[in-house]
Amino acid sequence: MKDLRQFETEISTLKPKRYEYEYDIDAAFFSFFEHSLVQKGSFKVKLELDKSETMIQLRFHIAGVAELICDRTSEPFDYPLEVTHKLILKFGDENQELSDEIEIISRAAQQINVAQYIYEYIGLAIPMKKIHPKVAGEQYE
Repeated sequence: MKDLRQFETEISTLKPKRYEYEYDIDAAFFSFFEHSLVQKGSFKVKLELDKSETMIQLRFHIAGVAELICDRTSEPFDYPLEVTHKLILKFGDENQELSDEIEIISRAAQQINVAQYIYEYIGLAIPMKKIHPKVAGEQYE
């Protein structure tokens, strides 16, 4: 993966209907984000994009494995993830984030890049405490 351009979609040329996209995510993807919680991982992303005259609805389904470092043992381990998120991009006069699930984008926007959304949705699924499964049941005093 050379850059994040593969995550761009020319929305100005899309007709009002449903589109489907698939992306493969690997360690190179995470290298584009400074201070990433995930350094290595392998994910499949399925994206449904529904375009209408007034908005774009995005449905992300992300499944795969992130390599995390255990907070107790400092050993790496694979953490399986499967997340689904919905995002609505409404057309308006200026870009504005209304909530975690609704944003306004300019009517003049030519394209959208979903890389940041994918990165954030994976990051949100990472637990605060990263504990290797082999020590998860042990008690520490």
